[in-house]
Amino acid sequence: MVGLMEKRDLLAMLLKGEDSFTEFKDEKVHPDDLAAEMVAFSNTEGGTLVIGVSDKGEILGLTDWDKTMQHLDNVASQNCEPGRRFLDFGQAFN
Repeated sequence: MVGLMEKRDLLAMLLKGEDSFTEFKDEKVHPDDLAAEMVAFSNTEGGTLVIGVSDKGEILGLTDWDKTMQHLDNVASQNCEPGRRFLDFGQAFN
């Protein structure tokens, strides 16, 4: 785990909405769409994918944290060329 996000920081991000550095994705996002965002961020100045949040900033949550993290890692390594490394920024808030 790289680090934990403060709850207030997440809420501020949600209020700000999506932009060229922030994307919200439902956990059921298609792997190709997720890979496209990963590649777009890696080809620019980077960014933050927030999984478990609708495009409107509504918190949807995750059904299984470990399964979601495995899915993200698989998409990063198998759907991106060259493979990318997904960084886990934590499942809990401080």
